[in-house]
Amino acid sequence: MEQENQVENMAQPTQEHKPKKQSPILIILNVVLLVGLAVLYVLYFTGEKKAKTSATPSLASYQPIVSNEPGNGEVLFINMDTLQAYYALVDILEKDIDQDKKRLEASFANRQETFQQKVNQFQQNLQANTLTEQQAMNTEKMLTDERDKLEYDFEMADVNIKSRQLTALQQVMDSIVLATQIVNAEYNASYILSYQYGGQLIYADPTRDITKQVLDRLNAYYEGK
Repeated sequence: MEQENQVENMAQPTQEHKPKKQSPILIILNVVLLVGLAVLYVLYFTGEKKAKTSATPSLASYQPIVSNEPGNGEVLFINMDTLQAYYALVDILEKDIDQDKKRLEASFANRQETFQQKVNQFQQNLQANTLTEQQAMNTEKMLTDERDKLEYDFEMADVNIKSRQLTALQQVMDSIVLATQIVNAEYNASYILSYQYGGQLIYADPTRDITKQVLDRLNAYYEGK
């Protein structure tokens, strides 16, 4: 009976580790924008994914001109809600990661179901008293090892997804900052602030809003694709 109870408990951890939804890029981006751009040390996309989601050539090739002349003291604004909603790269990265999350969820669901079937069969064999003591011990160890491997693989997949989300966030933020620098070459403003609904900035002068210019620069690479 004690061995049967151990087997029943064996299947429980994998149910607690069912893949759960991750915060989307836009939610993470909202948080980071409130506290400023942080330095993120994360893994990079590999292979085809990295090539597909790399920074746009027009932005990557741009080298900001460093001038000895100070800005004109002007303050400009960017609406981050608008950028998040209409920046093509955000949608591309989000869909790419979401597809992999769904694929992993399906894979782990299948593996967990298969494992549960093995546990159920083991319980039946114990109840029917069809296993020798040595066979029962060997099977229990095999199931324990398989459970541990399933949990480890899920944890590693979860870490990878989170790393890719941070990489995507860094990529989006870098491109926004660079596009803003390009647009500001025309204005020579001393400060460019971001604002969004619910943030600390209650009002921004619409005539000082350069959101459209920055968004057009960001999406230029994706037009016609």
